[in-house]
Amino acid sequence: MKKINHKKIDKEVYKILSKAMKDAQFIWDGNQNKWILSEKARIEAWARGGYNLNQLVNLAREDMLMALAPDDITGVPFTGSASRRDCDTTVTIAKKIKLPFPLFSSNMESVIGPKLAITLALMGGVGVTHQFQTIEEQTKDIRKVKSAKVNKISIDGRSYEPAIDKDGRLIVAGATGIRYDFMDRIKSIIDAGADIVVLDVAHGDSGQMYDAIKNVRQKFPDVVLMVGNIITPKAAYMFCKAGVDIIKANVGPGYACTTRKITGFGVPTISGLYDVATIAKEFGVDVVGDGGVNDSGIAVKYFATGCKGIMMGTKLGSTSDSPNFNKRYNKKTNKLKIWGSASSRAKEKQGRPKWDAAEGREREVEYLGDTSIFIANLITGIQSGLSYAGVSDDGRNNLLRLAKHSRWTMQSAAGTFEGQKGLKG
Repeated sequence: MKKINHKKIDKEVYKILSKAMKDAQFIWDGNQNKWILSEKARIEAWARGGYNLNQLVNLAREDMLMALAPDDITGVPFTGSASRRDCDTTVTIAKKIKLPFPLFSSNMESVIGPKLAITLALMGGVGVTHQFQTIEEQTKDIRKVKSAKVNKISIDGRSYEPAIDKDGRLIVAGATGIRYDFMDRIKSIIDAGADIVVLDVAHGDSGQMYDAIKNVRQKFPDVVLMVGNIITPKAAYMFCKAGVDIIKANVGPGYACTTRKITGFGVPTISGLYDVATIAKEFGVDVVGDGGVNDSGIAVKYFATGCKGIMMGTKLGSTSDSPNFNKRYNKKTNKLKIWGSASSRAKEKQGRPKWDAAEGREREVEYLGDTSIFIANLITGIQSGLSYAGVSDDGRNNLLRLAKHSRWTMQSAAGTFEGQKGLKG
């Protein structure tokens, strides 16, 4: 990798972020040497009871030197649509892949198998086959998904649109690391029919990753490429310049992930995802918020940052179509085991030395029942969130409008408790 001109990139990143702040009605106050909200923006915020997420994230940064996590904020209701069923969750990823519901599975061995990938695609999302198996095993999983019958799922009178390619086959992705035979794995993944290739490293902002992106782009120029993980605007800028189509963003919020505890590094999710999405938008690149999506409310907050999709691991792995259900479900306790890709269990299977500190864990989790019903409930919850966020003047209510126009406010610890009391998990 060639030497990075950090000062030049810093200026470019600041230029994009400051443009976004101006769009959100911030003005530069030379006397205070900081960005402040214009009077017009303050009037709107007071009248509507909250700020748009651009304003809230930047006010926290400028006034409190603080980054925000999901529980730090809550949405402010606005004039809604007649029915949550009218709220549209459809997006187009990488300018060519239509997803009725942009939910991606984590590429975790304990979460994703062909059965779950098929159900997820039938419900409008994408299963990401994992790299912790042989190339032959992974390509077999991909072919199972691509050859599956596309029978629409209906639940109590409601049908769900599947995620399909131009030939009417289910959408599926294939993940790989960036060591050893990864280029051979990518070729096999593509040959098997994968619609998206995912380069997956815990700390994606590295010279090795930029070299990997360059090599993939040279050899497979037309592949839809998702790359992660990162959580800073500068890394997002460099990913976009390198030619990725989708950024997989987040470091450490997942239930089976201990990166922040082990390393001390990571960025609170709302501020981090907002920054990454703001940079990515400038280049026409999409962002998927990876990890920490414990419920539909958090998913709504991720979409409000500008994410085009969400990635879920533990919760999906706790449902009926997870590969773990048949192997590790304990009927007496109604629980099954989930482990992170960087857990001690995973590292041992990968042949890593015992001195290599784990950044994930193995845990018993509550069984959540039928996969399709779990996803259906997640969809409905997000649609409810869209409904509370309000409609545009012409009646539109979708994820794009949520990111642009929804209103948010910070909340105290008591406010968080008030909204969650009595809930488990």
